Amino acid sequence: LGNELLGDLVLFFVVVGHFRYAIRVFEIVLEWRH
Repeated sequence: LGNELLGDLVLFFVVVGHFRYAIRVFEIVLEWRH
């Protein structure tokens, strides 16, 4: 594994993690409003 590839992999997981967290928050807000 090269340094650039490893950096891209870490960035990918960070972005996916934030994306899933944002979706979860959105679901909670929708449940709370109804």
